[in-house]
Amino acid sequence: MLVVGNAGPISAFLLVDRVELLFSIFPQVHIPGKVREELRQADFMADVLRMEREGKILTVNLADEEKAAAQGIVCEIETANPERHLGEAEAMMLCEKLHADLLLLDEEPARRVASSRGLRIVGSLGILLENVRRGNVTARELKEIIDLMMCQGVRISESLKDDVINKAYMMEKER
Repeated sequence: MLVVGNAGPISAFLLVDRVELLFSIFPQVHIPGKVREELRQADFMADVLRMEREGKILTVNLADEEKAAAQGIVCEIETANPERHLGEAEAMMLCEKLHADLLLLDEEPARRVASSRGLRIVGSLGILLENVRRGNVTARELKEIIDLMMCQGVRISESLKDDVINKAYMMEKER
């Protein structure tokens, strides 16, 4: 499965020191140069370099015309603060360029645009649920990880958190 990632989900797992949960589901993630830069700016460069050496992250630089097209996508996401969404837009462009199977993306405005472009999306919480389904973590551990993500500044609404936790407990009962 060819997967393209945005900084949000990767950062969320790095923030709580559980990036192995991401790679247990998706052994290799392609990222555009702008996402790599965003991860560097968030002080995750040592992690990125390690993951690149391990072959878990592959950075793909977009051509100039693809970067220009990403600028147009940014305006679809948000016109007030477009620079904030350049990594997401480049990830969408890379997903289309590579004909990727899946895009890792958390923020709702960007998810709406990606969905309208026909891209298949999963976010941090979906990755956590898949880890529960596979028996990698329990529902209780999922709750603790989400709480820790939220403490580290990852924005998750309480209602979404509750829905995901309930789904995780239901998954455990079905096993």
